[in-house]
Amino acid sequence: MFHHEIVDVTKEELPFKLIIHKNTSATIPKHWHRSFELSFTMRGKIDSFIINGKEQSPVCGTILVINPNEVHSISGTTKKGEHNEALSLLIPYSFMEEAIDDFPYRFYHLPAKEEQSDLQRHSYKQMQLAFQSLFLCMEKPTDTIQLKIFSLVYEILYELSEHFSSVRSVKNDLQQTDTNEFEWIDSVIIYIQQYFTSPLSVGELADAFHLTPSYFSRKFKKYMAMSVMDYITEIRLQEAFQQIIHTQKNIQAISDSCGFPNHKSLIHIFKKTYGLTPIQYRKNN
Repeated sequence: MFHHEIVDVTKEELPFKLIIHKNTSATIPKHWHRSFELSFTMRGKIDSFIINGKEQSPVCGTILVINPNEVHSISGTTKKGEHNEALSLLIPYSFMEEAIDDFPYRFYHLPAKEEQSDLQRHSYKQMQLAFQSLFLCMEKPTDTIQLKIFSLVYEILYELSEHFSSVRSVKNDLQQTDTNEFEWIDSVIIYIQQYFTSPLSVGELADAFHLTPSYFSRKFKKYMAMSVMDYITEIRLQEAFQQIIHTQKNIQAISDSCGFPNHKSLIHIFKKTYGLTPIQYRKNN
C-alpha cells in the first residue's frame, strides 16, 4: 500500500503556509484560491500538474508558479520503489501585496529552460537552491529556524519578481474585479463537494442556483473550462482513487459511496484515467 504523507510545517509565527508532500498518490481536481502558490519537486516526479489548461509533468528540480485565482489541478502516483517529495509554498494575497510593489497587477511566468536567458537560468538555479534549503530547514527545525525560512522565502520572491514577472494593466485579483461571479462559482463548487455522492444532475444544480440548465452549464464552463458533469466525475474519481489504494473495499461499495451510477462506470473512467482497472491498479501498487 502506498504511504501518503502531507506534512504541514507552518508555524503560527509564519505568515505563509509550507507543506511537504511525501510519496503522495492523489488527484486534486480543478480549483483555485487567492493565495500565491509555488510548487517545488524535491525528488522524483509529479505525474500531471495543470495550470490554466496547460499540462506539465514536473521532475526533480522543477519549480511551478500559480498566480492568484489561476485554475489548477494535480494528479500524482507513487509506485513501488519510487520516492517522490514535493514542497508547496502558499503565500496570502495580503502578504504579497504588502511585500511587492504593484503586486495586484503583477503576473509571474517561468519559461521553459531552453527559452530562458542566461540571467534567468542563473536566477532559476538560485531559487532551486533556496527551495532545497527550505526543505532541509523543515526536515530539521530549530528554535531559530524561522529567520532562515523567512530569508529563503524572500530570496525566492526576489528572484521571481526581478526576473520572471511583468506588470500588466489587468488586476490578478478576481475578488476585486468580479466579486459576485467569484462567489457564485465558489458556492457551486462547495455544493458539488458536499453532495457529489448523490446522483447530481445539471437540472438539480441549476434549480439550486436559480438558473436555467443551459445558462448554468455555460456559466460553469466559462470559469472552469470544463463541463459541470466532468467536474463532478473528477471529484468522484478523486474519492474513489483514495479508497481503492487505501482500503480493501470492493469496487461496487466504492462506486456506491462515491456517487457513480454503477461500478462499470467507475471501472471505465478509472481505466481511462490511469490505464488500469481499479483491481489491477490495487494489485500493482
